Amino acid sequence: IGAWGIHAPLMHALTDTPLVLIDPPEGVEGQPGVSVLRCDGDLPLALGVARGVAIDEESGSRVDSAVRVTRTAGRVVGPASLPLPAGVRELARDDRLWVGAREAPASPLVVLHVRRG
Repeated sequence: IGAWGIHAPLMHALTDTPLVLIDPPEGVEGQPGVSVLRCDGDLPLALGVARGVAIDEESGSRVDSAVRVTRTAGRVVGPASLPLPAGVRELARDDRLWVGAREAPASPLVVLHVRRG
């Protein structure tokens, strides 16, 4: 999300995984395997579809949305200036960034009924 899009050509060269850039810097364009989306508000992706998400400082208001679209155990990267979001377990941190793993969302309460007779 945001400024991280500048690194898309290098990331794409390292992996065959398709990349989706949300609001990358001007001049960053899509190519085969790299899609560019421009949007406001929540990320326009299905819940749990992303293997990982990187959030820049300018996109901090989208951190909860980024966590929702990240699959369980997927990686979430954000600037050290942002607090670690709920649902993310910290794996590493330095003075610039933190890296976390998306925890499994809590399952809904299951109600059990006793059958008589």
